[in-house]
Amino acid sequence: MNDFRKQNFLAHQNEAKILLIGDSLIANLLLFPNIWKDYFSNYKVLNFGVSGDKTQNCLWRTENLNFPKDVTDVYLLCGVNNIDSDQPLDIVKGIISCGLSVKRKQSSTNIHIIGLLPRDSANSPRRSKIDQVNEILLNDCWTNNLLFLPNPKRDW
Repeated sequence: MNDFRKQNFLAHQNEAKILLIGDSLIANLLLFPNIWKDYFSNYKVLNFGVSGDKTQNCLWRTENLNFPKDVTDVYLLCGVNNIDSDQPLDIVKGIISCGLSVKRKQSSTNIHIIGLLPRDSANSPRRSKIDQVNEILLNDCWTNNLLFLPNPKRDW
């Protein structure tokens, strides 16, 4: 069963309150059982992350998935796979479109947009682009009544 069909099936069979939507950073949370246990085990959570997804893929899923009716919160993390091919403003437009797509389907749901995580060295072009995306996201989330969860700027 492909990811979409599996996710749609789970959405119909589940009473989840929280949905996680995004790329490999979301999908791979399941590979860390201690993190899942510590942070998510007390909640009814569905993980709709797919490795390699770009904002376009997440937008398609938000528009085509049937979400469980009782969802109260959606956490969205995508855009890092767009860094090498798209401009910061276009990446932000894609992320905001995903959030607004969910909002149109379930207007009372809280949409949490997670800022892109830093990657590469502090002075790399990718890191600079990620910082630009996060700066624009802060304003655009506010403007569109979406909740922004920034990531700390750190040298890892």
